[in-house]
Amino acid sequence: MNWLDLPLLLMIPYPIIIGISKGNINITFFNDITVFSFFLLKILIIRTLILRFIEKTDFDTIFRRYARKIIKQSIIAAILMLMIAYIALAVGLRFYYQAPAELTFAAALAIAQGYAPTYLLILTIAAIGGKRGILIGILIIGILGSLTRRNFTKVIVTAVVLTTLAIAAFFIAGDSSSLGDAVFMRRLTGTWLNIKSVATEARAWEEFFMFIDPNRFVEYISLKPHLKGWALWFGNGYGFRYDLDFNFLAEFGRIGLEGSVTNAHFTPLAIVAKFGLMGLILWIIQVLGIIFTSRNPKSYFQAASRLGFISMLVQAIFAFSFFISFFSPLFIAGATSRNARYSGTLVNGVGQPHLTKVK
Repeated sequence: MNWLDLPLLLMIPYPIIIGISKGNINITFFNDITVFSFFLLKILIIRTLILRFIEKTDFDTIFRRYARKIIKQSIIAAILMLMIAYIALAVGLRFYYQAPAELTFAAALAIAQGYAPTYLLILTIAAIGGKRGILIGILIIGILGSLTRRNFTKVIVTAVVLTTLAIAAFFIAGDSSSLGDAVFMRRLTGTWLNIKSVATEARAWEEFFMFIDPNRFVEYISLKPHLKGWALWFGNGYGFRYDLDFNFLAEFGRIGLEGSVTNAHFTPLAIVAKFGLMGLILWIIQVLGIIFTSRNPKSYFQAASRLGFISMLVQAIFAFSFFISFFSPLFIAGATSRNARYSGTLVNGVGQPHLTKVK
């Protein structure tokens, strides 16, 4: 453990007492305890394993071939998911389109190692996948990568120019083009047109978000009555569930969505609901600590972990994924595994260790 684990360690226990005091003894109560406790446990275990490797060998060198496999297999899995989705559409199935393969780690590894063409391929697949949160997260870490890698910057600038020309050509051609008929393009352009339309008509920020995404905004409306007094500061504890506002849903024709839920798609709001503003402050302290902690500039794995962590934060704006995804603990552990740096030589793949402390 290190001091960056302390905020999370403080967050985990007190919602148990609050949940019991509020009578939240249900399946969700035990599920919450499991999710958040195992989140910390996974960080500790993965970091310990990484540090053990660092003590014995050059971790970045040994991991490089596995990194290539992760990138390759992630791309193959994503393409297969896209093929299945489009085959399903071709045979007449109708569903909420998205094929969100896990590409965040692959994108972060590609950026950290300077594989700009590979990153652009991953970004393209993410766009076609239709999951906008993943797309934005991968796009943002690509921009961050372009600020630190010269060869990456040239490729990203070229990609931005080509993308701008492609979008301009799309709007000139109109919706009759085959590209415009693609379901992923309808999702992306539909989102942009919706934001543009609402931005000109909304009179306040609440109204803006309400019309942009009523399904997520109703979670905010429904949680407001539960966030008062002590509950606002310390949350409603583990096991907390709330009913979606039926009247609000009815106004938007979302009758089928009513029911009891436990989290919100906007992760900070979900944290406040269970842990209160105190929990949100502790979470923000941990996030800032991980982002700005000292790092080994020569380690691409640590750089990839930091980029992946930032991408997960961006995705947490659109879904409650931060504490659920296996990759969040991996990114945190990788970004904070800075206790020692291997500086030995490799003999037949085995390191002759000589350790130096990293301040």
